[in-house]
This record gives sequence, C-alpha cells and structure tokens, in this order.
Amino acid sequence: MKGGAIAGYVKPLFRGVEIGTDGEAVAEKGLRQRLYEGLVGIGAKVLKNRLRGEVATVVPISGRVDRPEVARWETVGRLLQNAFLKPIAPGYEPARSPNGEPSAATQGPVAPDHPAREPDPAVRHESP
Repeated sequence: MKGGAIAGYVKPLFRGVEIGTDGEAVAEKGLRQRLYEGLVGIGAKVLKNRLRGEVATVVPISGRVDRPEVARWETVGRLLQNAFLKPIAPGYEPARSPNGEPSAATQGPVAPDHPAREPDPAVRHESP
C-alpha cells in the first residue's frame, strides 16, 4: 500500500463444495431457494478443475483503500482458465513488473501442488 492506494489480489480456492442440504430440510425450502441451490451446484461442478478438484480464481484488487476496485472480467477469465486450461495452485502469485513481466526477484520454478501454507501455531505474534 502506497499513498492510500492498494494493488494486489485475493485467491479463493474451494474444495468439497456442497450446496444446500439433504433430507427433511429440503421440504421446508421454497422452489426459488431449491432452484438457486441447484444452479449454484451445477456451476460449481462445471467450474471445478478436474486435476485438483477445486473451484478457484484470482481476484485482482486495486485503487484507493476506501474504494477498491475489482477486475470482474479478469476474475471470470481466471475462473474459466482454472476449470478448463490450467489449474490455479495455492500460494502466492509471482510479483510482476508494471509491463506484466515476472519480477527478476521472483523468477524460478513454482511447484503446482504445494499445500497452502498454514500459520505456525508455535509462532506467537504479539503487538507492541
């Protein structure tokens, strides 16, 4: 963040997505709710990457801190890319220079199947 502006991304990865409930609760739902859950469930199945079993995308965020903007079409494009072309791996994306090329400091191999990094519970973060 520089001068009240941000530039970055959020990378949501979903695995084991289950929409709605089964059993007795289904009878209590209205038609509109059941249709909505059905469409979302179909969408999740279609957009799931077959290799990793995840629905994933990268959501670029930029602009002023009080009014950030999201690149909607790029987000949709990355969702489709994950589903049909190349899976999005957990972890950080390599930094890019303003012209879109990978930064020299971040070039190198990226393992496509490395697990998402969890915070170490043994490390204590204390505020001053």
